[in-house]
This record gives sequence, structure tokens and C-alpha cells, in this order.
Amino acid sequence: MYQRLRNNNIKYLVIDPNIASIVMWEWNKSLFYRFFAKTNGSWKILEKWALMMLSELIDQWYAKLLYSNNIWAIYWFTFSDDDLKAVFGDMDKESLIYLRAQLAAARYMDNANELINWIWNIFNARLDNWWVAQDIADVYWKEIDFWKIINTTNVYLQNNSSFPQMVSTLTQDERVVLLQYINLINLARSNWSQYQNYVNDIFTNSIAWWSQLIVVELL
Repeated sequence: MYQRLRNNNIKYLVIDPNIASIVMWEWNKSLFYRFFAKTNGSWKILEKWALMMLSELIDQWYAKLLYSNNIWAIYWFTFSDDDLKAVFGDMDKESLIYLRAQLAAARYMDNANELINWIWNIFNARLDNWWVAQDIADVYWKEIDFWKIINTTNVYLQNNSSFPQMVSTLTQDERVVLLQYINLINLARSNWSQYQNYVNDIFTNSIAWWSQLIVVELL
């Protein structure tokens, strides 16, 4: 697959994960398998197809995930094999690659609730170590200087009087992300129910917009 793509001078692959919406019904399972992979109903792979093969390319360093505004796809290769095993149990390499492919379009999977709950937990953990700021930027197609956002947020949390001055140095994209990020932090500390609704809105914006992209670069 890799050689065929390179021989045709293809450098980037741009995928719309919402294409799975046309192959998700039971009567259309053959097309569904071609988009993902065919299994025996658990983790045993019977046939590899599009996203499964793409996951293999990335796993073996023939390609890399360059960009996505789909938060689930962002997490596709954020976590190590050990991280995945800690949540889903011990599994072989092929099953882990298939799991990564599932994460890219979790809502179409038979085990969607399990995958989405795991993604929810990832998001909450990333709020604690700052990376949610970058997630928000990706979801809303914003270009930011990540560390400017983090430094400005720290100043805000410390009630430092220099906060307005620091905000004035941010771009419009960075201000949008900063506002969303600070709102998330405040809600997580004060109103968990509203925080959950806020996160659900971000997830919905991420996976339900008509323009979803997974951009992969061949190496």
C-alpha cells in the first residue's frame, strides 16, 4: 500500500471519518468492513481494510498523523500501547492497531459507549496537564502558541494583575481558545454538571460538524 501511494507521488491522505455514517447499518456491513476491518465479533481480525491499514502505516512509521479537528482522531496515536492495555486489557499488536482505528470513528463502533467513555476520561486527564488547550484549538480550527495560552492561564489562576496585559498580546484565535479553556477549568472546579455539558458540546462540535478531517502525511 505504501509503495503504491509513493509511486503515484501521493504525499498526504485526507480522510473524512463521517463517511462511516453511510456504512453503519446492519444491511450495509460489507461496506462497513471495507472502511474499517472485518473481525470475528471480538478482537480477532479476519480482513484488514482502510482505517486498519492506515493505523498500521502510522504504527510502523510509514506515515504520521499530521492534523485532525476530530478530537477522537487526535487521541488516535496520543497514547502508547501500554496506556491502551491499561484500559482495555492485554491484547496483541494487531488488536491494538484495530483499537486505534476504532478510536478515529468511535461512534460507529458496536462498542461505542466503551470507547466514548474512555475518550471522556482522556479529555479530563488532559485538562489537568494542560493539553486540553491544544485539543480545543484543533477542534475549533484555531492556530495558537500553546505556551502563551498556558502562561496566560496561569497568570489568571494566580489573580495576577498582569492578566489583561497578557491577553492583549494574544491573537484572536488564542483569545477564543483561552476563554474556552478557562471556562472549562472554572466549571470543573465549581459545577461538575455544567462542566459535563460543556465537554459534551465540545465533543459534539468535534464529531458532528460536516467538515471533519484526518490528515496523514506519508514519510
